[in-house]
Amino acid sequence: MADQKLSELSAATSPVAGAVPLYGVQSATGVAVTVRQVRAVPLRAITVADTLSATDAGTCVRSTGSSAAAVTVNTGSWVAGDVVQLRRAGTGALTVVAGSGVTINTPAGHTAGARAQGSSLALHYVGSDEWDLTGDLA
Repeated sequence: MADQKLSELSAATSPVAGAVPLYGVQSATGVAVTVRQVRAVPLRAITVADTLSATDAGTCVRSTGSSAAAVTVNTGSWVAGDVVQLRRAGTGALTVVAGSGVTINTPAGHTAGARAQGSSLALHYVGSDEWDLTGDLA
């Protein structure tokens, strides 16, 4: 079989199991990863204010401090469909702040912050510097 991109493969009739290796090329070197490794969500801990960048797409930013932390979302090279998960693991408040030119949509009656310790949020990039913020909002 000739080399193909994953997007070029036809749909499988049964899912690939978590321990089955997937083969690819990274920097001209052959690599093998499992489905579980591909699906794993990297964690990044913060304890103070932080600014998200496009490298945070697909990660979970975990606020672990006892002081309030504000996560700022700026314009950047985001791609529609990018998701950043947020978790208020510490006792300090966690809020999401829109940088210049950024719109963050929240449901009516809610603010752009985590309701309580243990709350999880998700930022969904919809395009044109617009984000939907969902989850256990304040």
